[in-house]
Amino acid sequence: MKRLLGAFFVLASLSFLAAATYYRLDSVTTVEKSKKWNPKIVIEGNTYKYEGQFIKIEVEPLLLKDIAAYYEKKGLSNPFDEVPEGYNYVFFRIRLENLSKESNLEFSPSMALMEDCLPKDETSVFQMFYEKQGGEKKLEACGKTIFLKPLNLPPKTWIERLMFFEYDDPMPRKKTSLVLANITVGREIFEEVFPFRMKFIKETR
Repeated sequence: MKRLLGAFFVLASLSFLAAATYYRLDSVTTVEKSKKWNPKIVIEGNTYKYEGQFIKIEVEPLLLKDIAAYYEKKGLSNPFDEVPEGYNYVFFRIRLENLSKESNLEFSPSMALMEDCLPKDETSVFQMFYEKQGGEKKLEACGKTIFLKPLNLPPKTWIERLMFFEYDDPMPRKKTSLVLANITVGREIFEEVFPFRMKFIKETR
């Protein structure tokens, strides 16, 4: 009898381990404006738009399920096409426009934060793809579409790239914020905070 009970508990433990709970990120959306917000920020659809004297910024969140359409519009192959859906990758489509007539806009991706997460840098993206089949093509597509290096944008020009994060906290959050800090145009320094609502789906695997 004791052996049977012991076997039962072992099987129950294995079953529990096999059926681990996982939270899949299902959506990231803009939140309603509040009085605390910068009045220069407006919402259009699921996109934030900011316009000041020297810069324009657009920020739109995208998930893995959205990213194929983004690359298709760009006429590029999707480097993330083989990534399993279970990865909670968060992309932000960011468009920066330098409105200055004289000064360059400077910005380093390392000065961005999603809560306490830094964006993927050139080294981490390289490690993701360099050993994959077709890795060279994937890295080329990433280089054309992701903020990986410091930016020096001339006057009256704009650029659009993705900021790439991985939400790796095992517990879900209802809200997050994207912070773009230390954007400089001449002597002017800008920092903007864009809040988002996050929705997770609980899954058992």
